[in-house]
Amino acid sequence: MILSLNAEIKERVEMIQRGEVPEGYKKTKVGIIPEDWEVMEKPF
Repeated sequence: MILSLNAEIKERVEMIQRGEVPEGYKKTKVGIIPEDWEVMEKPF
């Protein structure tokens, strides 16, 4: 299981490095992030 998970993570990282958006992720102005995350402005 751990080896399988590590292979999945490695593939996901490689996809992101190539600029591809893995399933469950989205491309935003700050980069590729999980779909359930939100981009928020930093308050000053």
